Amino acid sequence: MRYLIILSVFVVQIFCVSVSGQTIEKKATPKNTGSELSFEKRLLAELNAARSSPNEYLKKLEHQKTLISGKVLSVPGRPDVLMNEGIPAVDGAIEALKSTTALGKLKISSGLMKVANAQFSDLKEDPSLGHYGKDGSDLTARLNKFGVAGGAAENITNWETTPDQVSISMLIDDGVPGRHHRQNVLNPKFSLFGASCGKVNSSKFICVVVFADKFVEGGKRLRSY
Repeated sequence: MRYLIILSVFVVQIFCVSVSGQTIEKKATPKNTGSELSFEKRLLAELNAARSSPNEYLKKLEHQKTLISGKVLSVPGRPDVLMNEGIPAVDGAIEALKSTTALGKLKISSGLMKVANAQFSDLKEDPSLGHYGKDGSDLTARLNKFGVAGGAAENITNWETTPDQVSISMLIDDGVPGRHHRQNVLNPKFSLFGASCGKVNSSKFICVVVFADKFVEGGKRLRSY
């Protein structure tokens, strides 16, 4: 027996939030077999592969198309996903990568890791919070708590359980007007990355990713801002 559950993907780009998707639950529950840190480093590698070698990375999206029947995405070892758009959304992502020139790789920012982890910690207690902390804080407030940022954005996924599927999901951005997740991943201005990912209950795996062009942790002197 399969059960219909809601799949949400959130994105914020300082005042911008989007939500999409649904899943059909299978009996098997995916597990994160690595540590949170190794998951996040592998996710960074995936995002950097998409940014630095877009024409090569699009092969993963082409493979993703073969896993779609109608609007149902069936990835081995995880719940089926009932997509809003299906293959057209994947085709759009493929075309976006074809038109993307090689971008610089993102680097881990310890400050942004703290920003992402702060929100992940709140989402573990209440996954429905989305981009808001339990104290009502938004991304801007969290950035200011840990330092000083330039341009920044936050993507949140709620079900993808492997680094490649988190990356692919953000690029496809199924059902999200404006494709803000994709824009954040492929934004040439962003050079810094922070993330916190993990299982929050029996069926939900959350990944919070924060991007920025500049970030200086509190207490460090600003010179070039």
